[in-house]
Amino acid sequence: MFSRLDDGIDLLKVNDRDLIDNHVHERTISSRLAMYLQGLFPTYHVDVEYNRNEILQKILPRECHGTRQGGVFPDIIVHRRGSNEENLLVIEMKKAGNEAGIDCDKEKVRLFIKGDFHYRFGALIVLGNGKRNYEEVAVNRFDSASFD
Repeated sequence: MFSRLDDGIDLLKVNDRDLIDNHVHERTISSRLAMYLQGLFPTYHVDVEYNRNEILQKILPRECHGTRQGGVFPDIIVHRRGSNEENLLVIEMKKAGNEAGIDCDKEKVRLFIKGDFHYRFGALIVLGNGKRNYEEVAVNRFDSASFD
């Protein structure tokens, strides 16, 4: 499963490195990665900023740096819509240097895996800040054992 994610990231780095190099917003980069992942996970839906739990809004009760958080919009999810039974992968993306945001997103991934949504896997992708930062993409991979 993670090899397909790596393949998608490789496609992103080859075809869209200008987006990363030019520091465009992570939503733009996420949408391009999701496009590649859809081809790599053809039997699943790949959605960006998907905030639904069946017909209700996705809620993860949590605090992040003293602020109560509620509704969530995961950057990318690989799932089958309409049920939590086949939630495969949740992905959060951040740019390096946003350490507070990275910590919050790691907690969000943990809750998606360990909580009511039952995602089997998670990834936190950190985009580097170098002159050639398309080469600096760190992928933190998680499953339920990662948070025991």
